[in-house]
Amino acid sequence: MNEFTDQIAQLYDRQELSRAGVAAGFYEGSDWLNFGYWRSDTKNIVEACENLVDEILALVPLARGLILDVGCGKGLTARRLLNHFDAADIFGINISREHLIKCEVNAPGCTFLEMDAAQMQFPDESFEHVISVEAAFHFRTRSKFFEEAFRVLRSGGSLMLSDILTDANTHHQPPENRIGDIESYKDLYAAAGFSKVRVIDVTEQCIGGFRRAVLRYLATKVTPAVLDMMSAAYASHGSKKQIYVLACATKP
Repeated sequence: MNEFTDQIAQLYDRQELSRAGVAAGFYEGSDWLNFGYWRSDTKNIVEACENLVDEILALVPLARGLILDVGCGKGLTARRLLNHFDAADIFGINISREHLIKCEVNAPGCTFLEMDAAQMQFPDESFEHVISVEAAFHFRTRSKFFEEAFRVLRSGGSLMLSDILTDANTHHQPPENRIGDIESYKDLYAAAGFSKVRVIDVTEQCIGGFRRAVLRYLATKVTPAVLDMMSAAYASHGSKKQIYVLACATKP
């Protein structure tokens, strides 16, 4: 791993990536760390994060075979995948050793490995599907990850993911990943060899829904003055252009 991926691993291991300081209680003691996908009837962040995985999986027909979860977090995506795949067919990779320990607990029977998304140690054509939930913007680089995903997929296999696009400088995204529009983002898939590229803007359902839910949660925990201050901070943070997308592509 390089210096940047080491920093990201340490960031996650120390549990400092908490969505702009959101209290841990917002995640209801779960191991989720995503924005989630908020429908009109979504009750809480746990349900929103489960929705997000389901929305990604709905992008492509799910064939039997092996699936690789890249940037697998603490194993909750893999646990959701158990609704569709046998445990023996689910693999996950992550650069955080602390998270991998939790993966074994949250999704027993699945295989989890410490590995860099941009330098995968799998043979060519190993998987029917590759999934990545809200992680590709971390990878150094996103383009190398797409190339690696293409390599480890079998012909006809699918890459499906959620991702965050921004052309702003951020501490958790290498500068090579700065990208501010969907058309340029699609070009990265084509450059890696993918076809049938589909990208859907779900910023409102994901980032928008998350922010509204956080403010509702904070309204029950802090004074009105503090809530006003936090609301202003969220508004300022939201001034940076961020596009949250669901995407899928096929290896010909």
